[in-house]
Amino acid sequence: MAGAPEDDSYIDLPLWAKGYPRWGIVSGRHYIPTVGTLLHHKRWLSAKVHVRFLADGQSRWQTFTTDPSTLMEIITASTLAEAQTLVSLCLTGTEA
Repeated sequence: MAGAPEDDSYIDLPLWAKGYPRWGIVSGRHYIPTVGTLLHHKRWLSAKVHVRFLADGQSRWQTFTTDPSTLMEIITASTLAEAQTLVSLCLTGTEA
């Protein structure tokens, strides 16, 4: 179905950032069915990823900061329950 939230998932690194990685920002958007939408950005040399999360059925964005490996675990979680648990842990400030 065209226009569905899952069609909007992407990771972006601008072409100019390959020549000037110090100023580059990797950003992306990922939709997890029945869980919500993650918008993230990470400066090239930063150890942390800044994430905005919009839960399905909600209108208020929530924010958290995590490390890249935890974000990858959320995006590639094998079950929706695992993804939801990881997001909840990040939102409460508990290290996942």
